Amino acid sequence: EVFKLIDALSSGPSPRLVEKMNASRTGQRILSERPDLLARLQDRAALAKLPEGSLGRAYLAFMSTGNLNPAFLVEASEEGGLAHGGQTDDDYLGRRMRDQHDLWHVVTGYQGDLLGEASVLAFTFAQTWNLGIGVIVGAVGSFISTLWYLRD
Repeated sequence: EVFKLIDALSSGPSPRLVEKMNASRTGQRILSERPDLLARLQDRAALAKLPEGSLGRAYLAFMSTGNLNPAFLVEASEEGGLAHGGQTDDDYLGRRMRDQHDLWHVVTGYQGDLLGEASVLAFTFAQTWNLGIGVIVGAVGSFISTLWYLRD
């Protein structure tokens, strides 16, 4: 349902993201080559061969501990109407942002619980200024604040 909300409140991936990517050589290379992040994240055997302490191994541990699969976000986004199936830079970045969500959990250290999800979405909102994501962060933050208040 969150993908439906994001779709309803957003006009699609932001051209601002494409501009930011084109502002650096690395971003230009990524947009030009369009590496398949999802395929790399799904290759558990390759991730397991990476050195201990690497981002890939930490990602694999996060996904294994939570019994998570990166394909879940793909399925959920498609069911929610955000397939990002086109070939524009916006579509590619939309897929990449979706696919890297669990990587942000690892990089930021936020867990997969409600507070961790809200925190990663707040981190994503700060990067994208996507109104749908902002509304979700506000709603979840309010809910968590209410629970925190009521527990005392």
